Amino acid sequence: MTTAGPDAGAARPGFAWVRDSALIALAVGTAYSLLAPDILWGGDSLGFLHDILSGETNRSAHLLYLPLVGLGSDAGAVLGLDAFSSLRAVSSWSVAVGVGALHQAAVQLGASRARAAELALILAATPAVAFFGMILEIQGVLFGASALAWLATARFVKRPGARQVVVLSALTGLAACVHSSGHLLPVAIAVFVATLVRAPVRRWLWWGIVGACCHALVPTLLWALTDLPVATSLRASAQFIDTAAELTTVLGTSVSVTLHEWLIPYIPLSITVFGALREQRLRLQLLGLVLVALLYAFVTWPLHAASWGGQVVEHGGYYLPLAFPLAWLTIAQQRRWRTSWMWLAGTTMTAVLIWGDCIKQADAFDTQGAVEIMGRQDSILLTHSSEDVLEFVRQAPSVRIYRLDQATGVTARSDALFQMFDLLYDRAEERGQRVYLTETLRHSMELAELPLGIYIRRNYTRKGLSSGSFVCHGLTRRAR
Repeated sequence: MTTAGPDAGAARPGFAWVRDSALIALAVGTAYSLLAPDILWGGDSLGFLHDILSGETNRSAHLLYLPLVGLGSDAGAVLGLDAFSSLRAVSSWSVAVGVGALHQAAVQLGASRARAAELALILAATPAVAFFGMILEIQGVLFGASALAWLATARFVKRPGARQVVVLSALTGLAACVHSSGHLLPVAIAVFVATLVRAPVRRWLWWGIVGACCHALVPTLLWALTDLPVATSLRASAQFIDTAAELTTVLGTSVSVTLHEWLIPYIPLSITVFGALREQRLRLQLLGLVLVALLYAFVTWPLHAASWGGQVVEHGGYYLPLAFPLAWLTIAQQRRWRTSWMWLAGTTMTAVLIWGDCIKQADAFDTQGAVEIMGRQDSILLTHSSEDVLEFVRQAPSVRIYRLDQATGVTARSDALFQMFDLLYDRAEERGQRVYLTETLRHSMELAELPLGIYIRRNYTRKGLSSGSFVCHGLTRRAR
């Protein structure tokens, strides 16, 4: 037996409801595509772009992301798009399809046509969702994959059974292969379902066994049928959880992570969801969501903790699979929040994030000057994360760029970091590549007296080079 949705008297879903979901996805995808900034954000996006440009689609951390966006890049090339535009479009349309799927999930759970549309509108404007819908990043594809799992969850709630568990668990397995954090999704879904579905314990045990097997079947099939490094990915995920278990946190980091990864990126949902406290029928669902959010926070904490050499702000990217229960608990309340105000709050904060963390933070980069110095031959360029290198990547795709800043560990006082830098230089030397360091990165590291900057100054000679406004340093290791 299942509990009723927020509009128990709503008409039975039909073709018009499916059409609504498709039109919503089309509108959201178009809006994201038109509004997306032409800029690389973070170090991962640059790495993904280099991987696609070099034809490398095997990545141990997140198995299916590069193969999927590789297909998107091939499709984009047919349409005349470059690799960056194609990969960003994959993010935009993955999120758009996800919003459409979650609209349909709300319908399946009993929401009226108006409330389901309200959920989709608010989700599309939620800062974390919109941010990763307009930026080249893996979280956009994760959102789309997890949304399909939530749609299957809604169908299970409507008609519980082993067949629905098979489909649902296969989709959570797919999400886990897109991004390793997807392995937490079955927990979030199980807690959500447990508050809506009443069934005997023995049936829950049966569903749990079937679900665990089907979830594990997806990476198992990838291991058996492809050359993707499945075993390496699973070991890396297990080691990451070990690191989380050993990590000692402090109050300051806790407050900062809560603010930057939950409260701000999910405004207004991060506030309106607590309106569920006023309604007894929703309190258990809210408690379950809070517990699952704490689990996500525990597992992803090493990515944000200051003890890793500088806090990494991901704008709620790792909590995207929880966006649906957040929105659902908001529209399921008897009190109707004013949608226009919620949408305005979300879009305003999205604009702040896009402007403040992408556009405003980008430092000018003289592409023509860099091309004149390095040409377009194989080489390595170390830059500061704030430098806008997208146009240079487009013009010189064979130059491998690494972005360094506090978020990538340059503040760490560890011999391992120095060994990694030496290894990078040695491999470049073996391949006949030159290693360059931009003046912006050199200045920022030495100004802050960062250990890596000091190490480079002591162990490498630097030959200053300039063209136009671009200044860099060719590195050569000192004799030991």
